[in-house]
Amino acid sequence: MSSKESRHAGNWGETMSWEFRASAELPPTELCTGAFCVAITGDEKIVLMEAKRGWGLLGGHKEDDDATLAATAIREAQEEGGFTPDDLNLFGHLRITSTEPAPRPGGVGSYPFPESYLVYYWAITSQPLAEPTGEEVLSSRAFSLEELRAQNPPIRDLPIIEAGLQAYRAAQ
Repeated sequence: MSSKESRHAGNWGETMSWEFRASAELPPTELCTGAFCVAITGDEKIVLMEAKRGWGLLGGHKEDDDATLAATAIREAQEEGGFTPDDLNLFGHLRITSTEPAPRPGGVGSYPFPESYLVYYWAITSQPLAEPTGEEVLSSRAFSLEELRAQNPPIRDLPIIEAGLQAYRAAQ
């Protein structure tokens, strides 16, 4: 692994494993099911949304109306965080490997099997945050990196947030 690569791995239950890889290369788009955004404000705070499962990155499933994965990330950032990107850049992906087909939410079809991907973008905005419109959003707000590191319980996406912030800073 080169010094520019960042990897994190884990499991979701007994049938799925995942690996995050920092990369500006898009995985096969037909295997990509969603897009997420490390949403960075002008003062380098990170916008997260709070749902029933806790605080997390802005993002979600690609919908039929989304022309691209970048369009998914932009739509989700606006819906979940009231965040409108001025600039959006791919910085990584999560490769998900399953030992059995996994049904999509709502019971309509399955995720690509045995491998699928989620993609991650960093985005910057100079615009003020709007009110989120997403149904599952309890609240959203901007956090400093220090605030995120101090969260208890820990923010699950912190390693990916740090990789996104590092990619953003490297691009400046």
